[in-house]
Amino acid sequence: VEEAKESDVILIGIGEENYAEKPGDLPNDDMSLPEGQIRLVRALAAEKKTIILVYFGGRPRLLSSVEPYVDAILIAFLPGPDGGQAVYDIITGKINPSANLPITYPKYNNNYGGGIPYYHAISQQCTTAHNNTTGTTNSPLPHYTYQSPCQVQWPFGYGLSYTTFQYTNLQISHNQLLYHPPPYPEAEESKTPTVTVTVTNTGTRGGYNTVLFFVFDQYRKGVTPPYKLLYNFTRTPYLQPGQSQTISVPIHNRNDFFLTVGPNDDSHYVYVQRQFRIGLGAESDCRRNPSDKLCTDPIIFQAVSNFYN
Repeated sequence: VEEAKESDVILIGIGEENYAEKPGDLPNDDMSLPEGQIRLVRALAAEKKTIILVYFGGRPRLLSSVEPYVDAILIAFLPGPDGGQAVYDIITGKINPSANLPITYPKYNNNYGGGIPYYHAISQQCTTAHNNTTGTTNSPLPHYTYQSPCQVQWPFGYGLSYTTFQYTNLQISHNQLLYHPPPYPEAEESKTPTVTVTVTNTGTRGGYNTVLFFVFDQYRKGVTPPYKLLYNFTRTPYLQPGQSQTISVPIHNRNDFFLTVGPNDDSHYVYVQRQFRIGLGAESDCRRNPSDKLCTDPIIFQAVSNFYN
């Protein structure tokens, strides 16, 4: 702390050594950071300097106790022998970061509304004695706090850049996806819906952007659908400030993505009529905000007329 008083910017690395890649040896399943690391971050914050925090570890540890005290957080996970150079290049601006979280990063411990994974049914909600408004963890039962979706530190697919990107002109070619059992007729390829969007670099730095396409089922006959599901993703070319790129992703009917596991035999898939929207980005929620500009119009998935013959 004394050395930090003479610095313009404070860079602090916290987390665990590279042996920590599993949840089993955390006492009482407590994902909190070691108390000494929390006290160190808070003591450095008292110096009123810019603080950049780098987290190292093979599993997520809770950062909610230190996040309010720092100006930037870099999740390095286990970056390998060249990780130091990579972290240096990102922090100094030599590289403009464009990564996305491959997990849902928790905000609380499991016992206090730790949240649920990115892949979960719409029927799953956070019901906990933890009061997310006041921050207390001993709210008297049965006064549960309901969160839908659950409160997390950062959602699956979240990521920042030194520039900003804007999505506009989201369109879908048509709103019907027909299912054909094999063999697939080539003539039907022209009927495959295609989602297009324009990505514009609205910042002052050049950079890449990864566009995430999520499926939000509005209706799926006889089955409880997941809350959201990543259908596809694609990375833009390097975009200079002010430059735009149109991204197109076809919604194919040739894979098993839109089929459902059989009710009595999980070794096969079955066709189920459904209606869904496509949402863009980690923070899109076409279930709660279907009119959002990052959500398409509904797409109907149904079988061809002779499917049942």
